[in-house]
Amino acid sequence: MLRAGEINGLAQNNPFTGLQTSTGAADLAQLTEQKDGLVSQMRQEKYIDLIEEYGFDLIRGEASFIDDKTIQVNGQNITSKSFLIATGASPAVPEIRE
Repeated sequence: MLRAGEINGLAQNNPFTGLQTSTGAADLAQLTEQKDGLVSQMRQEKYIDLIEEYGFDLIRGEASFIDDKTIQVNGQNITSKSFLIATGASPAVPEIRE
């Protein structure tokens, strides 16, 4: 999103007199959709596709620690010497007014 804004800004403030550029209004919904698709693809390639190679299981759900070697996920107790917890948090998107 920052790169899209940078490119749009460069086109609007073109310093080269021999190069004609033009920009239209930014379509935030379309930019967001493209960004979400890219993030999803990168997540798949960088994490999901490597799970089997690294030898661990992906368990989706709400988890809580029972003790130092046990977590409970979706009502199921899972014991291990170590856990990798990925919260899946996402940033809040501020309201943008035109």
